[in-house]
Amino acid sequence: EESENAVGTTETLVMMRSCLRAVSGRMARTARFSSAVEALRDPKIGLICGSARKDSFNRKLVLAAGKMCETKGATVEYIPLDGEHDLPIYSEEIEAAGFPESAMRLKAKMAEMDGWVVAGPEYNGSLTPLF
Repeated sequence: EESENAVGTTETLVMMRSCLRAVSGRMARTARFSSAVEALRDPKIGLICGSARKDSFNRKLVLAAGKMCETKGATVEYIPLDGEHDLPIYSEEIEAAGFPESAMRLKAKMAEMDGWVVAGPEYNGSLTPLF
């Protein structure tokens, strides 16, 4: 089990490096186009963790990645999938009554972001229920 967690952590670190490269690349491109720099803003990066556990390693990982993104000039926001953005399990009855407010808030928040850092634990060989 520890080796599986290590593999998941390694995969997450690879994804974090990729996100940081994307942020760094955008910052470099912005610097090259000095006339456009004033019109562009720093990228907004959303952080999402697929675990609701308070001391989750994945939460610590996305927060650490967020700090790295901030050092590259990004604006970072942690978006919890529990609490304010707590989503119900899919149901046609709920959808027919209209989308839940929490889903609409999450959709609006996602639309504000230029990129995402996402980490989640493996859950029975698949995605965590929060995803």
